[in-house]
Amino acid sequence: MRNHRLPAEAGTFPAPCLLAALLMAVAMPATASDELDSLVAGSVPSVAAEAARKDAISLSLLSAWDAALRHDAVYQRALAERDVSHEELALGRSQLLPQVNLTGSLGQARTTSERLGPTGPVGQQQKYDTESWALQLRQPLFRPRAWVAYAQGKVLDAQGEQQLRAARQDLALRLLDATAGLLEAEAGLRAAELVRATQGQLVVLATRQRQAGEGTRVQESRTIAAHDQARRDVLSRRAEREQARQLWRQLVGTLPAPVQAGKGLVEILTLPGEGDLRALLALAERHNPAFASARAEVELARLEARRARGERLPTVDLVSSRSFNDSESDNIIGSSFDTTRVAVQASLPLFTGGALSATIRQKDASLRVAEARLTELRERAHALMATDVLRHEEARTALAAAASALQAARDQFRQAELGRIAGTATLAEFVEAEVTRVNAERDEAQALAALLRAWARVHETTGLLQESLFELLDDHLIWVNALR
Repeated sequence: MRNHRLPAEAGTFPAPCLLAALLMAVAMPATASDELDSLVAGSVPSVAAEAARKDAISLSLLSAWDAALRHDAVYQRALAERDVSHEELALGRSQLLPQVNLTGSLGQARTTSERLGPTGPVGQQQKYDTESWALQLRQPLFRPRAWVAYAQGKVLDAQGEQQLRAARQDLALRLLDATAGLLEAEAGLRAAELVRATQGQLVVLATRQRQAGEGTRVQESRTIAAHDQARRDVLSRRAEREQARQLWRQLVGTLPAPVQAGKGLVEILTLPGEGDLRALLALAERHNPAFASARAEVELARLEARRARGERLPTVDLVSSRSFNDSESDNIIGSSFDTTRVAVQASLPLFTGGALSATIRQKDASLRVAEARLTELRERAHALMATDVLRHEEARTALAAAASALQAARDQFRQAELGRIAGTATLAEFVEAEVTRVNAERDEAQALAALLRAWARVHETTGLLQESLFELLDDHLIWVNALR
């Protein structure tokens, strides 16, 4: 796996933009929005900005995935819920195993008695020690409900694992969505900063033309207003990037370094099953853990209905006990009792006031609910899959169109640059070409982010969003070493 790194200067302005920005700072008259300029330029870093810079680290997508598995609260809850489900197997098994109970008591008793004697009533009071111990063994012989509970424990244990897999897929989808958001936000910020710089060149040009008598103050005011709007757009784009970074931090626990798309990223974002809807739905039926969990829910409801019917059957247990009693009363002084019992105990419900019949009808209805939910899940997956396949195709088409527009914008920019050097193109034409190129790069990044999101959703629905895909993506992502 290759891990690309760029120097800290990556993503800064081209040299013409830097020179124009410096010239603008010297030549442009002071305006009411100078304070906004210093904010956008970030000339005075705040304490919070420095802390964020220290917190941000260069990450690969695979290392971010490992960190998310440890940090994400939703996934940690799913782990705990899996552990809860796992214990259902032991609970179900315990109802079929022998139960051993030991009871005992050691105490003191006082008895007052009265009897009729020759001379009248005679009272007697005794105070003596008591001791009693009993050991009982109960082995279930015929317990239909216990057998069903054990089967339910197996299903719940398996369902817990499937739900954990579903949570893992959901976490992977959220991480890829955050990555797409970072790609989109970084490209939007780069475009906004370059547009601001080029708008600054137009301000310089308008100011010079007015001073030379070739332009009006109205034209200069319009260019200044456009430049102010560009600076505000930079602030807006920075807020969007910060929102994307905080979403990443919520998943991973640390702020990300800036990320850019590398070569070959588009080529690997292909759909499984060659994008055929039927093939994708078949993959989802086999591999999507949400489908497996829903099927387990149907099986649990079926077992619950079977368990309710088992309430009508008798239960039979083998009971064995050993007890010891010792008392020091005057009537039985020096006497003790040691008793051993072995018995078969049966219980049969005869009349429950209609509760059993109502329970059976209720569980049958719950089974129909579970089956309807499984059907609903399949229908919803079909609709989502069809939509995401179309969105994937739409994003590919948009990406191809954006790539063509970008190539045309680059050709226009090179032509304007050569014309500017040769003196056949005006600065306004050069700036317009540069803005067109920058916007085309932004549109391409947005189309790429949409393609990545659609690709991730299809893989999540089919249950194929695996860790190996992060390694594949890491070969085509560039993580910049430092924040701009």
